[in-house]
Parts: sequence; structure tokens; C-alpha cells
Amino acid sequence: MMLALEVRLLAGRYAATQFNDRRKAEWPPHPARVYSALVAALYDDPEHGQDERDALEWLAAAGPPDVIASEASRRNQPETYVPTNDASALTGIDRHLMKVREAESALERADAKSQKKARAKLDKALEGLRKVSVKSAEASGKGTPSNAAAVLPQGRSRQPRFFPVAIPDNPLVHLCWADPPTASTAVALDRVAARVVRLGHSSSLVSVRVVEEPGDLGDRVRWIPDEEGEKILRVPTEGQLQRLDEEHARHQQVEARVLPARFMGYADAKSRALEAETPHSYFATANWVVFEVVESEGSRRRLLDVSLAQHVARALRGTLMSAGGEEWPSVLTGHAAGGEPLTGAHLAFVPLAHVGHEHASGTILGVALVPPQHLDVDARDALSRAIGIAEAQGDPSRGPSGNPNALRLTMGRHGTVLLRRVRGLPSPQALQPERWTRPSKRWASATAIALDRNPGNLRSREPDVVERAVAQAEESVRRACTNIGLPSPVAVWVHARSLLTGAPAARRFMPFPSRGNGPKRVCVHAELVFDEPVAGPVILGAGRFFGVGLCAPISAARRGR
Repeated sequence: MMLALEVRLLAGRYAATQFNDRRKAEWPPHPARVYSALVAALYDDPEHGQDERDALEWLAAAGPPDVIASEASRRNQPETYVPTNDASALTGIDRHLMKVREAESALERADAKSQKKARAKLDKALEGLRKVSVKSAEASGKGTPSNAAAVLPQGRSRQPRFFPVAIPDNPLVHLCWADPPTASTAVALDRVAARVVRLGHSSSLVSVRVVEEPGDLGDRVRWIPDEEGEKILRVPTEGQLQRLDEEHARHQQVEARVLPARFMGYADAKSRALEAETPHSYFATANWVVFEVVESEGSRRRLLDVSLAQHVARALRGTLMSAGGEEWPSVLTGHAAGGEPLTGAHLAFVPLAHVGHEHASGTILGVALVPPQHLDVDARDALSRAIGIAEAQGDPSRGPSGNPNALRLTMGRHGTVLLRRVRGLPSPQALQPERWTRPSKRWASATAIALDRNPGNLRSREPDVVERAVAQAEESVRRACTNIGLPSPVAVWVHARSLLTGAPAARRFMPFPSRGNGPKRVCVHAELVFDEPVAGPVILGAGRFFGVGLCAPISAARRGR
């Protein structure tokens, strides 16, 4: 037994914008949005019962639900310019309304001594509202005729609006809770659900009902709450009904509205089960923070060769550490309290390049912050704060409105690069985590691997010397795999050049590290074969935290041997 809310999209489409990008359609429907629709339906009946209110309070406290929904295609329309709502004709009236509400609130809180003063302030606010209301209604020829004319649609200014739509393969969506309520609570919840007629935009007509089971999944995906899941949905929390009531009383169609909700990661249940059985490294397959290279004011974007990966990685690390200050934990800095390097997993700064395609350029398209698996909440918060501080000090975004500022990385003779954090799914494949994490038996290095030990002279003219050096290098690559939690590959081949088109030769990544007095590492490209598929990211060698040693999955057809 469980409880499920069945949402049927009557028109086979879902019109609702993403919370962080109004140009894109939300899919699947967020549980917090569904909950808000239930609350609206509750108040559609002015004589609703207390049992219905209690049912919604139970639902908010029941925890994040599983979400069962099919895949959906998205229709992202270009911006449409529409007339605004009499903004010029009623200039300033919102400000006067706010003054009245603030004065009313002050009068309610006033004690006996200050009531007279609070009353006078309210009277003044009411008089100001009356005057601006009268002025806006004056006939043409008096007051502000140009503003009065703006009431007509053809006279109003126009603002961009977006109407993205998701068109699912299956119009049925279920939100499921494992622990059902009492029978009376389920009945009350079903009464409220029956009154819901839309979800999202007014054109998204729905029918909603309470069922005990979601039935056969068919081609639908079951998304389960997972703190490390890469799909982020808004969910209600305990006390959600009261918060919505308070928000409604506060904004009163005047202030901007923000849906109160908690952000929860979700993962595909089937994929998560397969991942649990698939060997993977100690680097996280999800929750990457991805930055893309963007253009600066008046110039094209600067795309650096991926052989400069360590320089870009160190520049970004320095920028974020400067913003993070002393609060950054060792799992982010890579150093223990005493300053010595950590031996375990920590945050990696990984430049992502355009490689492995016929016309690949071998240039850096972006950088990913790849955390270790199971990064704790405090470390995540510290990383988010540092990114926010760095962005606040960065270059204003030149992309769509709402995008974060770009980070400016200055790298001496290599010039300046602007990086902007990606919101949503990045369009270049190289910036998508799936490009680097897809399970595969075969992998090839995109950036050269800095070996932990010097294997000897790989370029000697003596065949025996080269043979021994190659064997040492291959063994070093095997150890690099086990060092990050992967099984030892059944076969390793080292090369001077990568199997991936566009990737620079290994010698171009040297010296590594480029600075400091420590030992300089020998860099090689490698091809690896495991006896079963392993999940990425596969980042190997001494430079794995600084963008060197990143591998990509390859198919058997591209093995090239």
C-alpha cells in the first residue's frame, strides 16, 4: 500500500517554466508546484473543511515523493513581446499601496503611547494613495494624459514573455509516497485533488486524483529522491501550507512571488540500481559544477588549447579559494590542516575539451568542478558560497538575463579567459557530465596522464630500454586506476598521442607541474580496457585534481589497434 497522486495532462502538454530559466520548460512537474495547485484548489471552495486542510498539512510533512513520468520533448519558443499591465498609467501606485500596508502593520503593533503617531502615518499614506488614484483616473486633457492613454493595449510598452512547453510521451504523471495516510485523510485529499483544473500555465489543463498504486510504469521513468541526484526538483516541506498563506498575504499581487520550497536531488531509480552494481571511481558522477568559456565585451571568446589544462585549473582554483577564504575545508583545498597534500579524494578542477570528434579542435570549452562522492553538506555550502562571492566580483553576464556573472581568469602570457557557470543542461556535449561518466569497458585519455613514478626513457633508441620503460608506464597507469577506486584494467597501452581526435600529444602537457621545485612528471596518453564496464569520471595520475589525466569512454569500433 502507498499513496499516489495521479496527474493526467488532458491536452497532452505541460506549460510551465523552469524556476531558474524562464526560456525552458519544466519537466517533470515539480512536487512543490503540484502542492501549490492543491492549495489553490483548497481555497477555491470558501467552505472547505478542516479535514481537507489537515490532509494538505499531512502531505507537506510526508517527505519528498517519488515522481513517475515519461521522457518529454520540449518546445522552446522564442521570446514574445506582449503589452504590460497598465504600468505607465498607474505609475507609483504600488509604492503607495506598500506604504499603506506598512502603516497598517505599524498601527497594529503600536503600543498606547505610539498609536497616535502610527494613526497619523496611516492617514498620510491613505491620502497619498487617494491622490495618485484620482490622478490616474482623470479625463484626457488633465493630469497625465499620456499615462491615461497607455491604458489601451496599443499604447502600452511591451515586455518579453516566454511560453515553453513540455510534450511528454505519456500524459500520465504519478507522485508516490511509500507510507499512506489514514483512509479519512486520503478521502479528504482526493476531494481537494478533484478540484485542481490546471498545473502551471492556465493552458495546462489537468485532472488529479488519489490512487493506491501508480500501475504499470511502461516507458515511464521513476525518479527517486537522492541528495546526489543530478535532476533538481522543488519539493514541499512540513509547514508548507502556512508558508504559502503567509506569502499570499505578503505579496497581494504587488510584490514578486517566490514559491517557498526545498530543493531536492532526484535520480533515475533504474539507473541508480545499475550504478550501484557498476564499478566507479571515488569521483562523483553527478553534482558537477560546470563553467563554460564565454566571450568578453567587444571580443570573441578565448579558447585555449587543452594542453594548458593545468594552468586553467590552477587559475580557477586560486580564484575560488581566494573567495572562499579560510573557511574552505580540506576536501575542497586538497590540503590537510598542516598544509601537507591530502592523500584521499578531494575536489578536482577539470577543464573539458572538444576532443574525440572528426572536426574536434582540442580547445577548452569549459571547466568542471568534480567533487568526491558523498561530499558533506558543509563542504557543499562552502563551495557554493565561494562561487557566489567570486561571481559577485566577476564580469556582468553577456548572456540571457538571470545568468550569473562570469569569472575572469588571468593567466599571464596565456591571456585572460572568462568562465560563466552553466545553469541547466549545457548544449556542447563536452560540457555534459554524461560525456565523461558513461559506463564503458574501454577508455582513452583526453588529457595526458602524469605518471606517479618516472618509468625510464620512453624515447630511447635501445629497444630493451624502451620495453622496460613502457612496462613501468603501463603498471603506473594500472596503479592510478586502483588509486581512485577502480579495478585494475585487464589491458593498458601507452602512447605518445591520444586515440581521441583533437587531443594534443602527451609531450605538450609537460612539464607537469609547470611550477614549483617538486619532481617533474612524465606524461603519456593511454588506452585502457576493463573486464566489465566501469563508470566515470576516470581521472588518473598525479595531475588528476588539476585537469590532467581525464579519460573518455570509447566504443569497441574506435579502439584503433
